[in-house]
Amino acid sequence: MPPPAALPTVDIFILTFNAAKNSINVPGFANHLYNAFHNNATTLPELVVLSLQEMAPLAKAFIGGSILKPYFQRYESAVNLAAAKFLTGEGQTPPKDNIYRLATVRNVSMTGIMLLARDKYAVRNVRTTELSFGAADMANKGAVGLRFLYTKEDESGQSRQTELTFVGTHLQAFEWKLETRNKNWQSIVSGLVFEDPRRYISGRAPQSEDGGEEQRLLEQDGTQRALHDISIYKPGSHLFVTGDLNYRLSTTAPETGAVFPSIDPGSPDHYSRFFVMDQLTAEKAAGRTLHGLSEAEIKFPPTYKLKVLPKKRPETETDLLRAEQGEDDDEEEGAEWKWVIYRWPGWCDRVLYLDIPWWAKDATSSKNLEMKVTAYNALPAVRTSDHRAVYLRVDVPVIEPADLAPSPAAIEAELTRSINGHMVDPRVRLPFPIDPGSWDHRTFVKQCERVIGWSMLIFQSKPIIKEAGHDEHTHKINNTRAPCPMSRMPSLIPDILSSPSPEGNDRRYVARARRDRRLELAAWDLRGLRTQTCPSCSASRGASAAALRTSTSPAASMGEKEKNGVVDEEGKGERDGEPKGDQKKNVVGKRNVKGGGKREWKGKKQVKNPPSLHDDLVAALPPHSRPPWFTTFKHPALPPTVQQPPHHPGYQQRDFSAILAQVDTGALASLALQTLKQRRGPSYYAPLPCVGRPVFGSAHVLYPVSFDDGRRTRWIVKVPVTGTPDVWDELGSDALRGEALVLRMLGTLGRANGRENGRGLKGSRRGEGGRFPAPEPVRVDPGVHNALHAPYLIMEFVEGIRLDEYWFAGTDAGTHGKTYTSYSADHVKLRRRKVLHSLARTMLRLGTCGTEQGGGPVIDEATWRVLPGAAAPARHLDVGAMVGRWLDRSDGRGTEDERTPVYAAVWPHDDPRETYTAPLDRYPPTTEAARGVDALLRLLIGMLREPGRAGGAEGEGEGAGTLPFVLAHPDLQLRHVIVSEDGEVAGIVGWDGVRAVPRSVGNEALPRWLVRDFNPFVYGWRPAAAAAGLGLVAASDAPGERARSGSYYSECPPWAPAELRDAYVDIVRRLKREKTASGTGVRGATARGNYQRNVDVTRLSLLALSLDEAVRDPRCRGAILRRVLEKCSTRFEEPLEYEYFVDVLGCGDRLDRRKMRRLARNFAELAERGVEPVGFAIPQANGKLVLGKNSKVVGRQESISVKHDGLEPGMILPPYANYQL
Repeated sequence: MPPPAALPTVDIFILTFNAAKNSINVPGFANHLYNAFHNNATTLPELVVLSLQEMAPLAKAFIGGSILKPYFQRYESAVNLAAAKFLTGEGQTPPKDNIYRLATVRNVSMTGIMLLARDKYAVRNVRTTELSFGAADMANKGAVGLRFLYTKEDESGQSRQTELTFVGTHLQAFEWKLETRNKNWQSIVSGLVFEDPRRYISGRAPQSEDGGEEQRLLEQDGTQRALHDISIYKPGSHLFVTGDLNYRLSTTAPETGAVFPSIDPGSPDHYSRFFVMDQLTAEKAAGRTLHGLSEAEIKFPPTYKLKVLPKKRPETETDLLRAEQGEDDDEEEGAEWKWVIYRWPGWCDRVLYLDIPWWAKDATSSKNLEMKVTAYNALPAVRTSDHRAVYLRVDVPVIEPADLAPSPAAIEAELTRSINGHMVDPRVRLPFPIDPGSWDHRTFVKQCERVIGWSMLIFQSKPIIKEAGHDEHTHKINNTRAPCPMSRMPSLIPDILSSPSPEGNDRRYVARARRDRRLELAAWDLRGLRTQTCPSCSASRGASAAALRTSTSPAASMGEKEKNGVVDEEGKGERDGEPKGDQKKNVVGKRNVKGGGKREWKGKKQVKNPPSLHDDLVAALPPHSRPPWFTTFKHPALPPTVQQPPHHPGYQQRDFSAILAQVDTGALASLALQTLKQRRGPSYYAPLPCVGRPVFGSAHVLYPVSFDDGRRTRWIVKVPVTGTPDVWDELGSDALRGEALVLRMLGTLGRANGRENGRGLKGSRRGEGGRFPAPEPVRVDPGVHNALHAPYLIMEFVEGIRLDEYWFAGTDAGTHGKTYTSYSADHVKLRRRKVLHSLARTMLRLGTCGTEQGGGPVIDEATWRVLPGAAAPARHLDVGAMVGRWLDRSDGRGTEDERTPVYAAVWPHDDPRETYTAPLDRYPPTTEAARGVDALLRLLIGMLREPGRAGGAEGEGEGAGTLPFVLAHPDLQLRHVIVSEDGEVAGIVGWDGVRAVPRSVGNEALPRWLVRDFNPFVYGWRPAAAAAGLGLVAASDAPGERARSGSYYSECPPWAPAELRDAYVDIVRRLKREKTASGTGVRGATARGNYQRNVDVTRLSLLALSLDEAVRDPRCRGAILRRVLEKCSTRFEEPLEYEYFVDVLGCGDRLDRRKMRRLARNFAELAERGVEPVGFAIPQANGKLVLGKNSKVVGRQESISVKHDGLEPGMILPPYANYQL
């Protein structure tokens, strides 16, 4: 008997790639595909299936159709270029036409699928479908399906056919969204259908009454079979599922010091040992996702999340010529990369398939009835994406659909096997039922996406308007009328994110720009010159990195290091600000700068007071009191403003040398002029603007730009200090882009109430109408490959008076000891209350921006609103890492990057308490004392009563039932508020790192300068200053006193913030009461009566803000905890000692129940009532104290303020009782 004929097979190449919304480099991508075609194969595949994610920007992806044709064409070109190179290498002559023909393409927003075939006529009955499950069911995440018949002849010449089904998908991102990914897969099984399910449910004839039970069961069984045939698990079809499945290695972000996989085969941490943590493997084995699918063995490293390293600068003329000619080494070997440190690497990009079932193998004697995998690997990294593409090459047997489908006997046998715990094959029984309404729902959502997509393109991209023929210039030339005149948006310039250079010119332009920049800097080095943008502005166009690195910087030789006193949180170090008595004096001398930047010190010595450990810790970070970057106009009626300490250009140039050398201010002026012309039309003319001298913030360099255009247009260009190519990362890019989007969103708050220009004071006058007083963004580019060679954000200039000047004007603190009698004390209080009233009214407007998760806000760019159900990782200053870096120095000084900010990602959280403690989780305590401090801090945070939904099922406290998080300013300090002459808030700046926070530290919280007295680490007021007759002067200027913060920050005495806190609480209550009476509520919804609840958010924020600061800054953690316990120890009982709680909690012992109850009771009273004086203690001749009434002095004797809500007038007090005096 002759052996059975072998079934023909179809050679399929399946590739999945997340393009990160960028176009690919066709030659480079083709080279990678060429190498993949050669992997274990000598012929080209018959079919190529490309599964693409984030293939285009969101607006274009929403529209689809011809808008996406250029993106698909680049992939088609890359495949054909690779195939032509393959045939040439095999000695064959490539055909003139394309080797692969595009059979079909389908996309659901940013997720698409392409089918390319060598024999297009072998592909028949092509059907496609789509499904979305992103935010609001829009398709930022989704799946697309492809099904067709493929025909091929066997050895005998007989034509055979098989059916192939492909699913390309992009599941929910983020580590902690594991359950959401599983639900996404459930949606695919239930809703990704190739026909309308209602045809098989509602289209059937009614059941007859005399048909009997058997007839009804037969009809029901027929319906289920029909629904099964339109699902992805059609019994007679091969199935492949591919895409960015986003399954990771863990549900949490990696901690500091975590061990990452290694690509070194000899390393004990080789990536193969991490595969046991793969979420997809575990979830699939548990039957929760990708039911019945198989996968080839993974031998490649994790494909996400990559940080592509910058290209090496050309070192020779040959390298420069190659760069100018567009030659790229990455096209051959791939870009160099490493894994980012804030996310676990993961095998996110996968290709899985449904194997040949047992019943098909039993029904035939063919030997090759199997899925034969030729290759399963990843392409090299490319510069345009943080993913590596993954491909599977497989030979699929051409089995007739009827032979692949189970017979009734096979179905019965499979169901019988399931009784013993065996998972039922999904070709026999679906894991989830079909959703009948999915087809109609997707049709409706598709229409909404197109409307939103066109709106986004029309209002944000002038090139699109021009291509559509709607621009005025085109119709003037053609003497026609524009069919659809469009109003110009007064906010962002078109395309807020700068578009890349034309395709094909990117590499050439970058190489040329870098070469020209190096030549220019070298010329400046040789001549020692600095050019100016204009004679009136002493602005440097740039300075070489070498010259800036050799600029003056202080150097000091310390005696002994004081590391024992650094960790104040352990409760065992020296008190901050108290230097050791045996410290050696510092020697400061001149320095000669010779070749190579070497520093030599000569003999001149100066004796200076040794810096304390407190000052050293402050110097370890960028100071928060840098000169504000929004300059002010001088008001003739105001006394001289706060005198800033003398600036040290050497310090600034040292700290910002890298970014100063990177930014070309000449290109900045040209970019600003180009942007202005885009906003005002191509016919607008203006001379090159004046770029002012750079101003240095704590983490940014700011360039003022002034136009001589008759309108006195002024902008600010904000460049991050970490914006150099070797430091800048995706986290910073997302933060800068998010800041621009938030500012754009804030500009829409109240816009419907009136038209305004958003500049200066006009956009923020009294009342709720008008634009939110935040700088209007003009343009943002979060990348480093642009005209400035650095990321930047251009904003409108805000005119006004800095609040730190206005706040202290007319006081001794505002003039550093010089007495001005322009304002009385009552007048100063009145001005401050007016500022607080305007600020409270402004901040309450943010109440409409509530979210369900804390983290970076996700802005809907179609409606410019915060999406309440979504959040992104937020970036915050990692003070712990910076302090640790300082401790690693031999003397805490002397390196150029010692003040370079270090940032970390804070992941979204549903629980407000987890949002507080997330930074603590990054640095687990390692000592007993540190564990005690950590436990005490967590204990106090747990006592905070959060308002809103987090309080309980129905919510408790003020704002019950509202969203638990709200958008808030990240650091509401005096320097970030600009006011008008009459005290109205004209602008709020400093939105870097903006995020949604718990409501206890949100928009209704106290301004941070009103809670400084709860942080002794930064609070600089001392009684000696007032006793010396200097009034409210900063402690640094008082005789014998040293500023605690080293920041020259003018301070108020402790009773002033307490009084102003009460005033601010009353203001917020009154404003909320007025809003509630009008029926609008404080969060944009009718909420009558909600302003009087158990939790006063504003008063609670005194403790919430203090504890939040203690969490984020380990330098002041111990000082804040001591102060909080002191405030909780005001009764006639044993004091709550900081050392007791640290020792007991550090050892893991249980706290004394009485002390725990007292702490909980007093903490709750302090949070609800605050600290308010109830009387005065009058010293008597007998040594006792008598409590007077209110604020009156009894018997003309000196009175002492007593802050205690358990005292009553007339009580006799022991002289040494533990009172708050």
